[in-house]
Amino acid sequence: MAAFNVVQFEEKDGSSVAIVHREWLTPRKTEVFWPPHKRSASFYKCLRDGETVQSDWKLYKIKKIFYSCDDYDDAKEKEKLAEVHSDFEDTQVIRKRPRVLPLRFQNESGEEEETESQLSRPPKILNTAVGKIEWYKYYTIDLQIYIFFQL
Repeated sequence: MAAFNVVQFEEKDGSSVAIVHREWLTPRKTEVFWPPHKRSASFYKCLRDGETVQSDWKLYKIKKIFYSCDDYDDAKEKEKLAEVHSDFEDTQVIRKRPRVLPLRFQNESGEEEETESQLSRPPKILNTAVGKIEWYKYYTIDLQIYIFFQL
């Protein structure tokens, strides 16, 4: 089981990224106990040794667990990666562009009524001989012109 976890704290606690020991996490892994050391050297010694939680340690909420490692040096490298990724997620929010209907589909009055009921039905087209083209008449004329120029 991994001894070190790289976590991100909640925004109210600074939203920073840090390495914590596995023993410092609560059972649900939503909070972490933090030792009250003022010097960084004593804190890192406490972290590497996996000191047990004391009654004077403060409890902080965590937002996310990025990585779990067995080695402290690996956890240190993962912490640098997590700082880069956590900054990117917090500062740049990608949103979808709002969809705008083309003008030809937008209703001029702004109301969404059915335009089909307002339009009248077009007249029925009758199939009559007036509109038909009789191709054989034109063919005979072309044939006569062809014969005329051949002679």
